[in-house]
Amino acid sequence: MTMFGICTLGKYFVYKTPDMAARVQYDVCVVGAGPVGSAAARWLSTYQGIKVCLIGPQEPTEEELKDPSRTIFGSHYDEARIVSEVCSCRRDDTWPVVTKRSIDRFRDIERESGINFYNEVGCVFKAPKVVTAKVYESLPPGTQAISYSPGGIENAFQYLKSDGFHSIHESTKGGYVNPRKYITANKKIAKRNGCDIVDEVVCDVGERRQPGVGSFIHLTTKCRAVITSRKVLLCTGGFINFERLLPNSGLEIDIDPLTEMAVLIELTKEDAECLSKMPSILVHIPDAKDPRNSYILPPVIYPDGKYYLKVGHDYDLNRRIRSKEEVASWYRDQGQNRLGDFKSIYLRIYQSVSGFHPKSLKTMTCITTTTPSGQYYCDLITPAIGVAVGGNGGGVMVADEIGRTAARMILKGAWDSDLPQEEFRVRWRTREGATKSHL
Repeated sequence: MTMFGICTLGKYFVYKTPDMAARVQYDVCVVGAGPVGSAAARWLSTYQGIKVCLIGPQEPTEEELKDPSRTIFGSHYDEARIVSEVCSCRRDDTWPVVTKRSIDRFRDIERESGINFYNEVGCVFKAPKVVTAKVYESLPPGTQAISYSPGGIENAFQYLKSDGFHSIHESTKGGYVNPRKYITANKKIAKRNGCDIVDEVVCDVGERRQPGVGSFIHLTTKCRAVITSRKVLLCTGGFINFERLLPNSGLEIDIDPLTEMAVLIELTKEDAECLSKMPSILVHIPDAKDPRNSYILPPVIYPDGKYYLKVGHDYDLNRRIRSKEEVASWYRDQGQNRLGDFKSIYLRIYQSVSGFHPKSLKTMTCITTTTPSGQYYCDLITPAIGVAVGGNGGGVMVADEIGRTAARMILKGAWDSDLPQEEFRVRWRTREGATKSHL
C-alpha cells in the first residue's frame, strides 16, 4: 500500500491512500459536536452492533481564538442556558413536548455520566397579560407554576421586579443548563459505549459508490484526512451552508445564522449569595423590537472563579451573518464593534432584578440560528445523509429529544417518531447566483 499522507486526529491516524474508500470505517458519523450532535451520538452509541463516530472541534483556547485559520466555532461556550417548560409554551404545539422530554432526561444523564449540568432553580416568565394568560392555559397537566398579576412576583422574590407585567413562576423543571458540561456528559457516555470522538472540522462530505463496497459517505477534514461512513448526520448549526457538506444542487438550507450578544455582570460574593435562589427570567413582549425583551440568568460561577449575572437581548439586536469569515470576526471581536448595543442590553436587567452592585461588565458573543418555520430541522436530505439544525434560540433546551429523533431517523433511513414529520422538514433556498433546482 502506498502512503500519500497522514493526519493525526487525536489518538486516531487516518491515512490518505488510493484504496481508502475500500474500507468503510463507521455505520454513522455525526458531524458537529454541540448539544444536538453530542446527544445524537450518545443515543446512537446505545444501539448494539452500530459503529459510531462523533466529529467536531473542541472549544478554542485564547490562542486558537486569535488564529485566523480558525473559522468554525460553537454556540455552547458558556456556563448557563435557560431551560423552561413554561417558556416553551409560547411557541408551537411541538416545542413544549420536545422540551419536556429533554428536561425529563437530564437527571438520568447526570447519573449515568457522573457530571452535574442541570440547575433546577425555577424560571419566571414575564409578559403582557394576554401572553401569560395564553401560556398559562396551555401548560401541561401537573406543571408546577403560579400566575401573578403585576406586582405579585415581588412577594415571592423581594429582589425581582414585575415592571408592570404579569408573571408565571415555574418552580420545578425550569432553571438553567451548563451547555459545556451537558456536552461533556454526552461524550463521556457515548465514548464509554464505543463511540469514537474526533476533534476536527469536516469541510467536505460526498457520497460515493464502489464495486464490492456499495454506497458510502466520504468525509474530508480540514487537515485533509478521510473518514468513511455508511451514513452521516449533520448537526453543524448555523455553519451548515458554510462548508461543502450538502449535495451540489445549487440550493442551500433555508436557515439564518444571527449575531447574539450578552452582557456578563460580575457580582460580589455577598450579592451572589443574596441572589443564590434567584430563578431564570425570560421577558417576552410580542413587539420584537421592544427593548425590554430579554433573558436573565441567576448568579453563576464562571471558569475565572467569578460570579456573573448574564443578561441577553432576545432577537431585537441580532443581525444576519453571511459567511464563516463573518462568524469568526464576530467571535473574535467579542461584541466590541457593537458597543452601542452594550448599554441597551445591560440596562434591561434593572427592569427585572434589584439589590445588586456590579463589580465589572463584559460582553460575550455567539450565534443563534432561525428557520422560517420557527422549528428545528430534522430531516433526511438523501437516503444516507440527515440534518438536525436550527435551534431558534432554544437549542440546548430541546437538544436531547432532537438528538434522539435524529439518531432514530438516520439509523432507519426514514422518520421514526410520534412527532409530526412535516413540522421538521428542511426548507431550501437558492444559493446566491445559482439556478434553482430540486434535490
